[in-house]
Amino acid sequence: MFTRALKSFDAEHYHASDLYCLAAVRRAAKRRDALLTYDARELYPFVAATRGRPWVRWFWRRFEARHIKDCHAVFTVSDGIADLLQDTYHILRPVVVHNAPETQEVRRSDVLRKQLPIPPDGRIVLHQGQMRKDRGCTQLVEAATAISGAHIVFLGDGPLQPQLQTAAAEFGIADRVHFVEAVAPNRLLDYTASADVGVTLLEDTCLNHRLALPNKLFEYLMAGLPVLGSDLPEIRGIITKFDVGLVADPSRVDKVRNALEIMLADDAPISKWQGNAKRVSETISWEIASHRFLTAIEAARTARHQS
Repeated sequence: MFTRALKSFDAEHYHASDLYCLAAVRRAAKRRDALLTYDARELYPFVAATRGRPWVRWFWRRFEARHIKDCHAVFTVSDGIADLLQDTYHILRPVVVHNAPETQEVRRSDVLRKQLPIPPDGRIVLHQGQMRKDRGCTQLVEAATAISGAHIVFLGDGPLQPQLQTAAAEFGIADRVHFVEAVAPNRLLDYTASADVGVTLLEDTCLNHRLALPNKLFEYLMAGLPVLGSDLPEIRGIITKFDVGLVADPSRVDKVRNALEIMLADDAPISKWQGNAKRVSETISWEIASHRFLTAIEAARTARHQS
C-alpha cells in the first residue's frame, strides 16, 4: 500500500523518515530523478530488537548499506551515530539534528502536585515516555525505597507498568510511585515543569541505546529540570558539557540511588543546574536543528544540480 501510494506522487524531493521505508522511497525518487534524503533516527541494525539475533542484524546492516549510498543527504540524532554511519558505509558524515523541542518560555507549574497525592515537601522525580524494558524503570522504583520524600512519577504508558506497580507495592512505596497517562504534546512541558528532577535511564544493552540522545532529555532541559541520565557517551556528553545534572549506571540500583540522593539533598546545586538547563536552548533547540536540516537539504540540492 505504501509503495502504491508513492507511485501517485510526482515530487522533486523524497524523504525517508526511517530505514523501514527507505527502499520504497529510494525507488520512487529514482523513478522521478528526484532528491533523496534519509532520517537515520535510530541505529537500526543495532536496536534492542536485534540483540542476540546476528542474522537479523546482518540483514538490516546489508539493507541499509544497499540504499544509504544513493541518498543525497542523511540525518541522524547524535554525533556518535553520525560517526558510526560515516565509518561503516563510507558516506559523507550525516547531519546531526537533535530531537529538541521549539524554544519556549516554560514556567514552573504545579500540575502534578494538583493531580497526585504528593505532599508539599515531596520531591518529584519524573520519568517521561514509555515504560519499557532496559530503560531503568525498575531500578528507579527500587532506588526510591531508600530516599524518603522522593515521589516517582511515570508519565506515559508501556508494557512494564503492571510490573512497576507490583514492585512498588512489594517495596512498600506504592504511595510514592505514581502513574499518569500520556498527555498531548502541547501540554507536555507544563507537566514536565512541575517535577524536580527528570530521568532518562537507557541501559547499555545495545549500540543504539549507547549512542542515543532521547528527546525526553531535551524536554527536561527546556522545562528547566536538572537531569539524572545514563552514564553513556552521548547522554553523558550533554549533561556534563552543560552541567545540568548527574549521570549514573542505570543497571545499578545503588548508583541510581546515590545520584538521586545527591540531587535531592538540601545542599544540592539545584539552582545552578536549573539555570544551566534553561540556557541549553541557546545551543540546542528545534529552531537550530530545523535550520541545519533545511540548510543540508538545500546544499544537497545545489550539489546535485551542479554535478
